[in-house]
Amino acid sequence: MPSPTNRRGPRNAERETQNAERYQPPKEATIMSDQLKRFTLKRWILAAWALSSAVLVIATVSSPSAGASTAASPPPPTGPSFIEYESGQVRPIAMSPDGTRLFAVNTPNNTLEIFNITTGGLQFQARVPVGLEPCCCRTRQQ
Repeated sequence: MPSPTNRRGPRNAERETQNAERYQPPKEATIMSDQLKRFTLKRWILAAWALSSAVLVIATVSSPSAGASTAASPPPPTGPSFIEYESGQVRPIAMSPDGTRLFAVNTPNNTLEIFNITTGGLQFQARVPVGLEPCCCRTRQQ
């Protein structure tokens, strides 16, 4: 009667045990298995290196100080060292109706510059102080 663990009978079970003991995988299969394990390990190492490199590149690019640690960097300044109070210019240049003079606003100097227009170019005529932050000039029709 066959044993409950082996349905083929006791004789076949002995043969299978003997065959299992006698069977040795070829040396080439063992070498291939070792090479496959090494290859898999190399792939994992390469993947870990690529991931860490990508994280470092992203962290470097996204950091405001381009790679320096934020703990060692000095605190940002509370305000600019120079405050510029100049207003934006709206219409900084105007020409006289007769086309002989050019008026230009000089905002940093708080003046109006007057030039004569000649065939040879512009000639400086006068500088008129006009007050704080001139931003435009306009001529009247007369």
